[in-house]
This record gives sequence, C-alpha cells and structure tokens, in this order.
Amino acid sequence: MKSQRNDVFQALISRNIDPDGFEWREVLSELGLPITIAALFHIPTGYYYRFEVDSQSHLWAIRSPGANIKRQIERTGNWPTQMKIVEQWLDMMKREIEEPDFWETIRSQSSLLEAGSNEVTENTSFSKEEQARIAQDLSEIKEFLFTTIQIREEQKTFVEQRLRYLLEASNRLGRKDWLNILFSGLISIIIGLALAPDKSADLLRFSAQVFHWLVRTPHFFPIGQ
Repeated sequence: MKSQRNDVFQALISRNIDPDGFEWREVLSELGLPITIAALFHIPTGYYYRFEVDSQSHLWAIRSPGANIKRQIERTGNWPTQMKIVEQWLDMMKREIEEPDFWETIRSQSSLLEAGSNEVTENTSFSKEEQARIAQDLSEIKEFLFTTIQIREEQKTFVEQRLRYLLEASNRLGRKDWLNILFSGLISIIIGLALAPDKSADLLRFSAQVFHWLVRTPHFFPIGQ
C-alpha cells in the first residue's frame, strides 16, 4: 500500500538516510506460500527488509542486518509493530554503514608497517637536529587533530600521551624501528578516536606531508586508496 511505503519513506527521512539508495522489489515469499511480497533493498550494501505475510494474514519481517545477527526473522503481527521493527532495522543499518571498520583499517596498514622495515635500511640513531624536527612535526600533527576534528578533553589527553610516547621513543630508537612505532601510533590514534575513514585518510595524508623529509617513498603512506 502507498500509505505503508510512505511510512517507510518518512522513517528514512527522519534518520537522514538517503532514499535514493533503496529499491522496492516484488520477491517470492520465504514462508512457504506461492505469493510475492514487497521487499526493500539497500543497493550499496545488499541489506534488505522483506515484508512477509503468513497463511493467517499475520505480518512477518525478514531483515538483514538483524539485532546483533546478520539475518533475522520474526513475527510482527500488525503494521504498527512492523513499522517499529522497520525503524529498528534502519537504525542498525545506519550504524553498520557509518561505523568505521577498524579491522580493515589495520589490515590495510599492514603493508605500511612492512614498508617501515624495508624502505629504511639503516637503523641509525636520529641526530639532535632530527629529533628537534620530529618534535616539531608531532606538534603539527597534534595541532591538526585538535583544529580539524571535534574531540573531547579526555581524547585530547589520549592524543598527547601517544604523541609524547613517539617523541620519547625517537630519543632511544633507531630510525627504522621508530618508523614502525610511528605508524602503529597513528593507527592507535585512529582507533582510539574512532575516526571515520575520510578523517583517517586526512590524518595519514597530513602525517605524510610533515614527515616527507624522513619518508620520501611516495607510497609509504597508503593514502587516497
């Protein structure tokens, strides 16, 4: 019914979810009846909500993602209850779409860590001038984070602690070992601040700029990929 589809449309709009990413389809029922039912698909992800009905005309929902599971089926009974489940589905789907994938972030940075060992062949200590420059570069990274990303005071403390550790490590580690520490430190900041993928890329891109004197290989920081 148009009124029911309009209810779903309003639920999308109220959550700032773009309706253009969705498509209504008529699909075969999964409840053993020889009928077609309406299903709403989110095209970019393949997530879906199937508006099922059983032989007693009771409404059912088959949805992906479900409540902490990939796929869920449940009896809703009537349209008001069905809409409550639709709204739950939209909230969970929005969370899954917007949540950064930290495991993927770590996986994609594995080549970066390997590069830290391969590109710099000499594990020599930093000179006093180089240590001073590292201190300046880390300060610029902190300023970049504090001015471009809205973070809480406790998060600022976390960032300062991680950057302070990197600065102290430059006084005792060789450059090859310190580069590995630098990259793992940047990743820990990305995860600790729960940065979105675009913000993570911004941080890596800026870090590549300030440390260009130390890492001259263009693909050392995997940015813009």
